[in-house]
Amino acid sequence: MKCMAQTYVPDDNFENELIEQGYDAVLDDSVTTANIDTVINLDVSSLNISDLTGIEDFTSLTRLDCEQNKLTALDLSQNTEHLISINYGDWNSLKNFISESEVENIKNFFEESLEEIKESDDTIEDCSQIYMSALYCNEEFVWEGTTF
Repeated sequence: MKCMAQTYVPDDNFENELIEQGYDAVLDDSVTTANIDTVINLDVSSLNISDLTGIEDFTSLTRLDCEQNKLTALDLSQNTEHLISINYGDWNSLKNFISESEVENIKNFFEESLEEIKESDDTIEDCSQIYMSALYCNEEFVWEGTTF
């Protein structure tokens, strides 16, 4: 019997939502890593979550909505390769969790993605409406993406 890698998820509210979304089956402080490492969008807003430990194994995550929770820490250092949108809700608190280099990684990813869209889709004649924002909290933009 092959043992599947597990991700530690100590917050019951977080794990319950992973169960609700079909990524886990049993409330046991862990989830099979293979069930979450391809998740692109994750909305765990307003769930009374105090700890998002385990988010680091959501390595394909592009969008994270985690506003209106009770987070005291947020480690996204393993998620910056694909992460383009974080809705946390309180920028003053979030800026304590995300380093300037992580914000820079998000900016670079956006700029590269927009360039790829522009170069690969020859049907887009007018790119003036293509716009992406990398990071916002309570409608306060931390960084605005590029408009072509």
